[in-house]
Amino acid sequence: MVVVSTNDTLGIEDIPDHILQRSNEVTHSPGLVAGMTVEEAERELIKSTLTTVGGNREEAAKMLGIGERTLYRKLDRYGLK
Repeated sequence: MVVVSTNDTLGIEDIPDHILQRSNEVTHSPGLVAGMTVEEAERELIKSTLTTVGGNREEAAKMLGIGERTLYRKLDRYGLK
């Protein structure tokens, strides 16, 4: 993605609305907590990402940087179907 500005520097007004909305939506998870296992953290991240993309698994996999098959296996593993 390329963001173009008429000014010398980028400002918040130059960022497309869909990017701003997505950054505001990524607050569904309580976040990392000391003592949380890696599996618990991964489960919460997957849940939060799915909520952010309205359940769209293809988009969630892209955001998480994993393949769709991997996401499906993790959903099954964590009981998130």
